[in-house]
Amino acid sequence: YLGILSETHVDQTLTPSGTFDSGTIGGNPTSIDTASTVSVFEGMQSVEIQYVGGGSNYTGAGINFTASDISAFSTLSFAIDTSAVADFADIQIQVQPSIPPGGSNHNFVWLSGYSPVRIDGNWSVYEIPIADFPDLTLTGLTAIGFFNMSSSPGESTLIPGVIYLDDIVLIK
Repeated sequence: YLGILSETHVDQTLTPSGTFDSGTIGGNPTSIDTASTVSVFEGMQSVEIQYVGGGSNYTGAGINFTASDISAFSTLSFAIDTSAVADFADIQIQVQPSIPPGGSNHNFVWLSGYSPVRIDGNWSVYEIPIADFPDLTLTGLTAIGFFNMSSSPGESTLIPGVIYLDDIVLIK
């Protein structure tokens, strides 16, 4: 495992250099913060992302880290809790060589294209093959983002609400 945001998979980790939100790059303002009292999948903290609806044509947030070689890893795994969003149907997962600035805003997958490998209470654990991100430079990964929460599968309807993310790791 290569931990991106994990308190249990810490044998190898990427060091976050900060977070970003779409409000800083021309989209709807979105807040991202750690949450320790509302919803946690493992350990003591998760990440909370609060989305606003309407407005711009995109909204989202994510984690930046120092450019890293992930060529030894094949799968992105994470836990997500969407129970606080009444109309949740989908979200774009972006794994980028650089967000922001640059990168390809088309280098994403819709979560609805995958089924959870495990469900634990309000948490669903997903595993997405790295190969499904076609423009990813495996030797220069710098960010992971969660964009355009939607009430319709595969569409950017930009609904408001709060999601929680936890145990974000890469698996060999």
